[in-house]
Amino acid sequence: MVYSIEKNTRERARIHIVYYKLKAESLENIIKLNELLTNVELKLCKVREYQYDWLSKFKENRLPTEAYFRLLLPELLPDVKRILYLDVDMLILDSLGELYRTDLGNNILGVVRDFPFTNDKSSWSYFLLGEFGNRYFNSGMLLMDLVAMRENNIVSRFMEFILETSQHYLLVTKMLLMYSSFIM
Repeated sequence: MVYSIEKNTRERARIHIVYYKLKAESLENIIKLNELLTNVELKLCKVREYQYDWLSKFKENRLPTEAYFRLLLPELLPDVKRILYLDVDMLILDSLGELYRTDLGNNILGVVRDFPFTNDKSSWSYFLLGEFGNRYFNSGMLLMDLVAMRENNIVSRFMEFILETSQHYLLVTKMLLMYSSFIM
């Protein structure tokens, strides 16, 4: 994903790599990669021990704790106003600037419906969500208004909700990279 952003985004981009533990070799490789990039700046963001412990409470399902890192972004990046979260397996084919600047209105998140599932009433999204199956969205791409999330105490509200419902989760992928801002 980093390479595809480097090659296809016309504006400078900052990518936050969120992690809890990172091997020295991986850290070294990230530093070397950052030196080679001309259009992208890589920033490391470490999840604190208490945050990881908090997220580790969600063990009623088989999802990795790292899958929940995106929920901590308002706390992890206190100076960042908005972020375009992208799963690490995304391929970027065009500049992200227009998407990043999308007006969210009064919404805290901008999401993308997963059309193969939301357009097929026999899909698992309708099986799981009933009449609301058309509201299923891909959590691998989220435009997040971090200011509004902080103002509305969304992190705590998400955590409470997840503690009550996490045993029902089926889909999620690890979050490692976030596209957070353009450097003008």
